[in-house]
Amino acid sequence: MTFLFLILWAGLAFLYLTRRRFVAIVYLLAFPLFPFYWTPVSFPILPDLSVQRVVAVGIMLGIVMEALVDLRERRLDMRRLPLDLAVLAMMVIWSLSAFEVSLSQGLRRILLNLMDFWVPYGLVLRLAVSAKEIKSWLKWIAWPALGIAILTVYEYVTQAPVAWEWFLKLAPVGSVGELWSPSFRTELLRVQATFGQPIFLGFYLVFAGLAALTLGSLSSGAKRLWAYLASACLMLVSILPMARGSAIALFVGLSLMLAFGGGGVRWGFLAAFSGAFVLLWLNAGYFEGINSYWSDFILTLVGRAPANVQVAQLANWIGRQDVLDAGLNIIVIGPLFGYGGYGNPAIPETWIISDVVIAFIQVGLVSGVVGFATFIAFLGFVAARALQNWHRERQTVNASLATGLLAGLVIVLFSWAGSSWPGQFTQLGWILLGMIVGWNTSVTRVFRAADA
Repeated sequence: MTFLFLILWAGLAFLYLTRRRFVAIVYLLAFPLFPFYWTPVSFPILPDLSVQRVVAVGIMLGIVMEALVDLRERRLDMRRLPLDLAVLAMMVIWSLSAFEVSLSQGLRRILLNLMDFWVPYGLVLRLAVSAKEIKSWLKWIAWPALGIAILTVYEYVTQAPVAWEWFLKLAPVGSVGELWSPSFRTELLRVQATFGQPIFLGFYLVFAGLAALTLGSLSSGAKRLWAYLASACLMLVSILPMARGSAIALFVGLSLMLAFGGGGVRWGFLAAFSGAFVLLWLNAGYFEGINSYWSDFILTLVGRAPANVQVAQLANWIGRQDVLDAGLNIIVIGPLFGYGGYGNPAIPETWIISDVVIAFIQVGLVSGVVGFATFIAFLGFVAARALQNWHRERQTVNASLATGLLAGLVIVLFSWAGSSWPGQFTQLGWILLGMIVGWNTSVTRVFRAADA
């Protein structure tokens, strides 16, 4: 088995060197097609590998081989190199505390960080350096998501995690299957599709809907119509996983499109938002008569929910504030490079938070003040780069693309502020970071004709 995977990884590395776009498409399709928590592959130093991670190993080998060849032939892209090395250094910092447990734990942590975070970032950084290439990536994110939307609707109608049960029958993964058993909210299944956790599915559909909306604003005629219809479908289906964070992110993301978008996009969004808000307010009395999850949430947002309903809705927000406060305190008083994880039985302080639902706090617990600070600094750099891209393109035909990437960044940050790592949407978030940082970055490497 190990020998077969070595051949597979060598083949993926070779394909990366010769057919980069093909490998990129395979990597993108692995996100919606295979659950991240379905881990049918296991090795001594790398137990429980998902399909995405298997593909990432091959791509990582290809990137290393490419860098060695470029270095030997003196054509290494020196402008892109600092963007690579900064993230690689951050991955190492996030892994230092794991070496205190054992050498194998430290090496495993570095490899997982590279597979989960650096590979999607580095791959896009190398391929999506122009508006045309970024739009191609957005297409391969948006259109496959329609299939997941259909599956999500089917799971909601049947109230059964059809895809998840099928994958577990195909290759059971032990306790993980029990961990991600179907969960219910207000007596309805929070649908999972292939994502294994509803909150990641909600953010994925919102993100894909925004990608389709961005593509529509850059198209014309029938293509624009189909892109807008796909966007509407994805955004409507995104409410079925019952994830409040993704609903808020959707509203904020669309508001950014309204604020920063071009004239035509701006007026279209303004009309849609105004009409939706008026209808929502006029029908608030109707919503009061429905005892459902989303009606309580919407009524709380517009201030029309009874006091007991508002208290129940705000309990989640208060709980996350408690997690944030406790987590920051642990990070400040903890080791400089973190605990190497959270929930460590040897360190009672880390048990204060039993479920870290904020990725930023998770980073701080694992990698300490240094890792937390470097991550915040890196995200600040990405945000500044996104604003720089928007300012550069706001008077060009790519204004909507720059606005879409900026809004997408907000959705990613909302996801990381309301969920822990890992999960497919985490990797898509790093893909977006690569798009923002890599756009308009020179590539001195001479590409093969097949990649032209």
